[in-house]
Amino acid sequence: MQSIPESIAAFGAQEISEAHIVKIDDLGNLVSNLNITTRADNTPDVVLRGVGSFGVVSGVGFYANDVQLFDGQSVRTEDIERIEVLKGPQGTLYGGSNVGGAIKYITKLPTDDFQAGTSVEFGNYSTQTYSAFVSVRWLPGWTRARAFSTVTPTAISMTPL
Repeated sequence: MQSIPESIAAFGAQEISEAHIVKIDDLGNLVSNLNITTRADNTPDVVLRGVGSFGVVSGVGFYANDVQLFDGQSVRTEDIERIEVLKGPQGTLYGGSNVGGAIKYITKLPTDDFQAGTSVEFGNYSTQTYSAFVSVRWLPGWTRARAFSTVTPTAISMTPL
């Protein structure tokens, strides 16, 4: 990454965890000239270096392992190895619609040894998030797999008038 003549901000798994980045809006706090707000329909409005995307017009592209994300530009940060924010036009690498830049998620790879983990979060207004992952080698020298799941139950309470 250091041999690329571009302005890149990269954050590893430890930095992501310590900064408690749990949604895409939080990334704007770590990157200069990046403003992200999520609309009511869960679509982000992103402005990077003054060039942005609003609604269906995309000025900043989202990628998971170099595959473009058209819908649901957010991924759970527990399964992310690193996040890269490429500033400036990315038309040569990622196509002409990335005039402002690109936000890349690189997911963790399966491991050779067995690993598993869980996390539980509770917050205000009955907010709950349960996450778990498992990484295992099924056949020696052949198959590795990594699975990840997140559940966020929603509770709606109504108060009679």
